Amino acid sequence: MSKTTCARRPAETCHCRFARLAPRHHDLLLNVEADVATTVELLELATTWEELDYSDEAVIPPCDWMDFAAAHNWRDPELAARLFSLAIDVASRRAEPALVGRGRR
Repeated sequence: MSKTTCARRPAETCHCRFARLAPRHHDLLLNVEADVATTVELLELATTWEELDYSDEAVIPPCDWMDFAAAHNWRDPELAARLFSLAIDVASRRAEPALVGRGRR
């Protein structure tokens, strides 16, 4: 079975701090390496992190994503680290205003 189509993780009891703080988001993120839709959700969250207010939602913020990844066992640890690292990079980028005449001489 290819990595992009493998089944979701079975529900397991996790006692990490993220499971206590944001249980639904925690369980969703556990499937980031196995479910393309979950990966897209992570990247959408990363893309909108600076634009939308998530203070009323129980979500794990980008600054904790690598700690989250380190706190869990993955089928493919390198892939999981790459996915979370990419999402952190996306979340940390701020939109820059377009420069007038960019690319023109």
